[in-house]
Parts: sequence; structure tokens; C-alpha cells
Amino acid sequence: MAVTELERITADPDGAAGKVWLGRDEDEWQALHEALDNPDGDRLYTVQRKEAHCRKEEREAAQREVQRPVCTRCGAKFTDDR
Repeated sequence: MAVTELERITADPDGAAGKVWLGRDEDEWQALHEALDNPDGDRLYTVQRKEAHCRKEEREAAQREVQRPVCTRCGAKFTDDR
């Protein structure tokens, strides 16, 4: 997200292309392409996607375990091999 003020855009000789935007570095004004730049975005997305995939696999494994049938004679849960 990038924000600016109309007064900054009109006062800057470069207009909206000037350093009139607050973005990633909220303590300094930047040009729009700098404010929208996200150098860690792809890496962060990849890490979050892997973590989400692992959590999904864990949930599915837990759900399978809950639904696993039980032996009527001994009460032990069936294994994947059995």
C-alpha cells in the first residue's frame, strides 16, 4: 500500500512520479515504484506457501487418524499396513 497527499503531488515538479509516496519505508518519501517495491515478496510467499502446505498435510493426517477404524476384538487402531 502506498499513500500520499494531494499537496505533495502538486508541489513536486515531477508530480506523482516524484518522491511523494509513503510505502514500504514509512519514514521517508519515495517515488511510486520504490514505495510499491517488494524485494522479499517472492521469497516470503514461497515460505508461507510451504508452511501452509505442511499445516494442511498435518490437518489431513490428523483427520485420517481420527477416522481410522478400530479392531473390535483388541481395540487397537488399524495401521496403514493393516
